[in-house]
Amino acid sequence: MTNIGNLSLILTIFATLWAIFALTYGSKKRSKDFIDSGKRGVNCAFFLVTLASVMLVYGFVTRDFSIKYIYHHSSRSLPLFYTISAFWAGQEGSLLFWLWLLSLFGAILVWRNRKTQDELANYTLVAIVGTELFFALVVTLWSNPFAQFIYQSPPEDGLGLNPLLQNFYMIFHPPTLFIGFAGFTVPFAYALGALMSGRSGNLWIPRSRPWTIFSWIFLTLGIVLGGKWAYVELGWGGYWAWDPIENASLFPWLTATAFLHAVMIQERRNMLKIWNIALITLTFELCLFGTFLTRSGILSSVHAFAASKSPFVFLGFIFISSVAIVGFAILRKEQLQSANRFDALLSRESSFLINSLLLLGLTFATWWGTMYPIISEIFIGKKITVGEPFFNLINRPIGLLLLILTGICPLISWRKATARNFTRNFVTPLAVAFLGTITSYLFYRNLGIYSLFCIFASVFVVVTILMELFRGTRARVRRERSNPFSAFWRLVWRNKRRYGGYIVHIGIVLVFIGIMGSTGYKTKTQQSLAQGESFRIGRYDVMYIERFSEPKRNVHLEGVRLNVTNAGKNVATLTPALAFYQQKNQQTTSELDIHSTFLRDLYASLSEIESDGRVALTFYITPLVGFIWLGCWIMIAGAIIAVLELFQNFIFRRPK
Repeated sequence: MTNIGNLSLILTIFATLWAIFALTYGSKKRSKDFIDSGKRGVNCAFFLVTLASVMLVYGFVTRDFSIKYIYHHSSRSLPLFYTISAFWAGQEGSLLFWLWLLSLFGAILVWRNRKTQDELANYTLVAIVGTELFFALVVTLWSNPFAQFIYQSPPEDGLGLNPLLQNFYMIFHPPTLFIGFAGFTVPFAYALGALMSGRSGNLWIPRSRPWTIFSWIFLTLGIVLGGKWAYVELGWGGYWAWDPIENASLFPWLTATAFLHAVMIQERRNMLKIWNIALITLTFELCLFGTFLTRSGILSSVHAFAASKSPFVFLGFIFISSVAIVGFAILRKEQLQSANRFDALLSRESSFLINSLLLLGLTFATWWGTMYPIISEIFIGKKITVGEPFFNLINRPIGLLLLILTGICPLISWRKATARNFTRNFVTPLAVAFLGTITSYLFYRNLGIYSLFCIFASVFVVVTILMELFRGTRARVRRERSNPFSAFWRLVWRNKRRYGGYIVHIGIVLVFIGIMGSTGYKTKTQQSLAQGESFRIGRYDVMYIERFSEPKRNVHLEGVRLNVTNAGKNVATLTPALAFYQQKNQQTTSELDIHSTFLRDLYASLSEIESDGRVALTFYITPLVGFIWLGCWIMIAGAIIAVLELFQNFIFRRPK
């Protein structure tokens, strides 16, 4: 199985090399035979990478500990579900998974264009397969998941999966993140293909849009699952710590969001062609840069892989791919000139551009804070780390401005907003937002300036969206003489892209409210309790009832049962515990427990069981944190609605 896996990876290199040559030569010479041969090379690469991936999964399932990667990430006592997910638990397997995704996307494009001779699609395939070639070289030469123990007999058992990864959310967090990262290769490839083919107008945008939204959805889902994992697994009561690897996943999300907004200006006004190519290129390169950060070991992170032998080859590929697209953009500069200009500052295109600039500002500020330890070491010889206060100080006001723009952008007129347009769309939302803010302050006098502005912006955005939905529904009721419910349904379903975007914006509002409550008004207490003792935190009374011991297949739990009451009524039984993993030399993790309601979470973490029977516990009350998870799911649902029609066209209609 190991030999088959290695041979498949080697043959993948040759298949991708042939596909690049055949597609490029065939496109230049208008040779259908060479183009078809190149497409068969793309399909062959997909088959070979799939075969290699199946061999690695087979090795995990059969416990082949002669393979170093399987030895380091699996054991005989590891449950099957975690055993299979160990495929992407380390850097070698995750890079193979990324390569498989790229080969799959390439095969899908071949299938999509199987009955057409499309020059744009052919050059797009060249860019995708070029990226496949890079990953195939990395996996084969530097991060080979099939490397074996050569001068010793295979171990009887493996070291087991990292205990922090033995969590439901961590099973799905890495693959969804990698799908998002790999998926952004396709819109980048379309942009590069458009420049290579000379078809650098707007055609590549509708072709790439389903892939862009698809990738954005999965990247969003990956970030959410990662935040949820941190919240329920790490025991510190938070979900985002501005960790370098967390930030690495945020960079391309921000620039992709900027691209999704800015590209509408190009479609509507035939403007910002270079700007949009730059945004999608930056998104692609930041996906690669995040991979470099994760594997280089230059920044410490609980999320990082072990230092790789090959991290700096990613910087080399970033440089090469950037030079390639910049070179072709210079070559096609005349085709990239804007056909129109901005007519006024108060216009939808201006607001979208400002939105993109703010998102880029947020990206740069986060990048600067993340890389500052390296920058400071280069210039002053000392690593200086900036913490959460820096990121909050810089990014909080930018984020709130973005929230305000979320309400302004969709409703302001194209070209130039008139006073009548402004009054019609924004006077009522501004008045309601002002009243909502004053009311909130009267009820909660401890609200700070940022919280008040967040409330104002949130109410403003929600009211603008509700007004737009009301006007659209009312117009359909009058025109079709139907009831409001059916009119509303048809309004949304026949304008999926527009109203799906509004749903995304509602989700964003909920996320902002959740961040406001969970970061600004969280309560923490640490307690040392003997059996039968109790204490009060917020509105809850917590009593230590008893200890328990629970052996499982690959872990032993030692924990406590806590009875939680509110106003004398039982509301929950919490069972925080310490988990001891035998395969990891009795490595211990804290298995926390959470009582969740709509407005707050009570969070209990066991720190220590003392020799005299007392237990050390940490408790948090986190207001509104559930709004974050709800808002993220609403964002994803809205994005799915927006992309439904695009995917219907993608599957059932051939490209023109």
